Amino acid sequence: MCSSESVSSQVSCPRSENHIDTVVRCHSKSVLTDNPTAKAKETGATDAPLVPNAGFGGFKNLKALMNADKEQMFPDLLVERERMMSELHGREVSTFKNYVMFQYTYFTSDPKNIQAMLATQFNDFGLGPARIGNMGATLGSGIFTQDGKPWEHSRALLRPNFVRDQVSDLDLEEDHVQNLMKVIPVESDGWTTEVNLQQMFFRLTIDSATEFLFGQSVGSQLTEAGMGTQGEESR
Repeated sequence: MCSSESVSSQVSCPRSENHIDTVVRCHSKSVLTDNPTAKAKETGATDAPLVPNAGFGGFKNLKALMNADKEQMFPDLLVERERMMSELHGREVSTFKNYVMFQYTYFTSDPKNIQAMLATQFNDFGLGPARIGNMGATLGSGIFTQDGKPWEHSRALLRPNFVRDQVSDLDLEEDHVQNLMKVIPVESDGWTTEVNLQQMFFRLTIDSATEFLFGQSVGSQLTEAGMGTQGEESR
């Protein structure tokens, strides 16, 4: 499931299954680098359906999104909206448009859209000013905030880290999975208590990624739990 950060309202959806049915963002891509109106004419496309009742400036919609995030129900909200839009239009609607804070954003769970952005039409999409502006101040100029030739250069620098022998090093990942298991609270009867795993999975990701890319983990999982560091508890 994906959503765009900032795209033109001229983005479109084709009438045929052989075309990509909207301009969306998946992971890192968000906006067409070329004129979206021209692209729509080229593919014979129409715009994605709009989620109704967004309120003035889309603030009603924004409030719903913020409440869902606060209640840790954001994915459920997106699933419910997809169901609602499909019911409203009498067909499966896996790509639709939202109005939030006076701009349009797009959601999709359509595999063809995701394939287009990440593979078959990769060069047609860019990050967009919202992503670069928001992330650039924190991350600087790097693979997560670049497009075009600069992105290609950063990707080439990282490529050696993803050779098959290194990616298939399951022992590295196993250490961090075991650290995750250590910090999950367990009752005296041997069963775990109800626990929010989100932060633990975030730490699992950063710990394994930093060791994978830099050769040494930041050890956030055990450190945050007051159980020492990655180096003390694992290899």
